[in-house]
Amino acid sequence: MDQDIINSSSVREFLANVVKVRVNPESSPDNAELARSMGVSGYPSVYVVPHPGSTPEKIPSLSRKADEPIELSTEKFISAAKAAGIRQAQNQVVDGFDKLKRGDTAGARADLDRAIELNPRNADAYFWRGEADAKAGEMGKAVGNLKRALELEPDRKDALFALASIYGGNREYDEAITYLTRAIRVAPDYAQGTAFAQRGYNYKMKGDMDAAKADFAEACKRGTASACAQAQP
Repeated sequence: MDQDIINSSSVREFLANVVKVRVNPESSPDNAELARSMGVSGYPSVYVVPHPGSTPEKIPSLSRKADEPIELSTEKFISAAKAAGIRQAQNQVVDGFDKLKRGDTAGARADLDRAIELNPRNADAYFWRGEADAKAGEMGKAVGNLKRALELEPDRKDALFALASIYGGNREYDEAITYLTRAIRVAPDYAQGTAFAQRGYNYKMKGDMDAAKADFAEACKRGTASACAQAQP
């Protein structure tokens, strides 16, 4: 690896909280086995392990061309390292989702926490963390994580529906209606207009029957058959 890159102030700052380990495959059988297990082919090579247990990932862009400004070389290295973290974060989201489906809520939350640590702008991680929180009965945490997912992706309809469901279940009908209205703006035909049916139910529960019937009628028109009877005068 080019020492100018690793010794630059920007790279040193980026790696400030990184535990650095140097492995020489020729120094011992253990180091040779470690290098082999990581798929090392030629060295010097640099690998990133974003968290314990994750797959080591080789970082490219470590050789500086003779006429390349050091600022560009360091930017390429930092970008490559960040990209590795983002990929690893998405892998953690997939693992967390799979565990949630299997009923391992605690394991899912741990994986999703690691995903957020690796990439704090991963909306998928926050959404599924919110779903895991809701499954664990921790609705306050669920709302916070779902809202964070929406901050990152304002038109994310699954988060809008999830928040509406939580607020509706808590009889906070105005809040539920707010999120369902946003869902309607984003995807009015989603699931045959189910957002209209759900908003109609919330209007009904708060006693606004005119608004409820109008939404049920719209849902019926868009294909939600269960809303048709509710739309009748």
